[in-house]
Amino acid sequence: MTAMHPITFAALEAFPRELEKHYAAFPARFVHWAPPSWDGVPSEPFTALEQICHVRDIEIEGYQVRFRRTLDENSPLLASIDSEAVAKERNYGAADATKVFAEFRAARAKTMSMLRDLDVEHVANLLDGGEGLARYAVPGRRRPMHEVRGKRGVVFLELARKRLERGKGDGMHARHCASSGESVE
Repeated sequence: MTAMHPITFAALEAFPRELEKHYAAFPARFVHWAPPSWDGVPSEPFTALEQICHVRDIEIEGYQVRFRRTLDENSPLLASIDSEAVAKERNYGAADATKVFAEFRAARAKTMSMLRDLDVEHVANLLDGGEGLARYAVPGRRRPMHEVRGKRGVVFLELARKRLERGKGDGMHARHCASSGESVE
């Protein structure tokens, strides 16, 4: 079995600590700051405190649910999350940042345990069309992984790294480079 590269895991595992360091750099009086207008801001309209709540909830209700369903189901319906409605419903602005970070660290640890069992090489072979029949990416699981063909996320990035390692190009710019002949979709 080929696991993801250790640097991928290290970056994913370090993210909660790094985010907490960045949050700690905000003066306390600015954790609730919002601009007069969110126009032109390429993300959710969240203050610093609301953003960490959002990251925690997306880890649990977004990534974990999507990974689990993708591993357990054929062609699962992966529902969208209305982050702004969730923020209002859960009153993100009144959250305790210490508690939010503890919950995020625990959630990320759970996500990492889900990802550790992925056989990345097997998924890469499937996505490269190297196998005529659907194979399975997780030992002991009997579900196809054709759903990981998406262009975002850690699995995609790890597969791109594997392709580079094998000398097949980066796989990320195939749609833009007619000479590559390779597609990531």
